[in-house]
Amino acid sequence: MKKLLRLLFILPVLFCSTIAVAEESNLPDRAWLFAYFTPNDKEGLHFAWSADGLKWTALRDGKVFLKTPQNVGPVLRDPSILRAPDGTFHLVWTGSWKAKSFGYASSKD
Repeated sequence: MKKLLRLLFILPVLFCSTIAVAEESNLPDRAWLFAYFTPNDKEGLHFAWSADGLKWTALRDGKVFLKTPQNVGPVLRDPSILRAPDGTFHLVWTGSWKAKSFGYASSKD
């Protein structure tokens, strides 16, 4: 009886694991990454990805990745991101419409 109960417990776990692996195997090896701001540009930096450059999907359900740093300006607009040869990601953005400021951030990951 104990073996039967163990089997009944293990089968759903194995089935769910198989589904998760199958879904992840459908992901592309490479994808486009798009940095953008929303109409409420005081929120911060958002990302979307695309396998073909035509259909885009917001990452993190459209939630902010980097909040607007208040010491740069009131907004984070026009983000531009690139990856340097050493693998470091560099981000620059406009701090506001009128102020003479821009923001900069970098990350290894």
